[in-house]
Amino acid sequence: MGRFRCHPLACWLVAGFALVAIRIWGVPWADTDILTVHRRAVESLLAGQNWGRQALFASLEYPPLTMLGMLVGEWLGGLLRIDGGRLTVAVAQVWALLYAVRTPQSVCGSEHLI
Repeated sequence: MGRFRCHPLACWLVAGFALVAIRIWGVPWADTDILTVHRRAVESLLAGQNWGRQALFASLEYPPLTMLGMLVGEWLGGLLRIDGGRLTVAVAQVWALLYAVRTPQSVCGSEHLI
């Protein structure tokens, strides 16, 4: 009988999607204050209001990378009919977890890295 062999990238992607799904639908969720602030800023940015643009480009209080992540999360969440903030947080947490799991392999010099 042949053994099933999974390409390392495919295994990481399947694990990532499974963990995102578990994080979105399996773990209790509560919005934080900063997530609410970013969500409102993204909503105003999508509505074309000036303070959304100022929050994205001219404010030290709101990091632009987080705001862009929320913007993509809200857009993708709208397509998938999922809360955009929840999707953004789940993807960031799973990405950090998979990176932390992958780091010891890269230190040891494994040849099958992403």
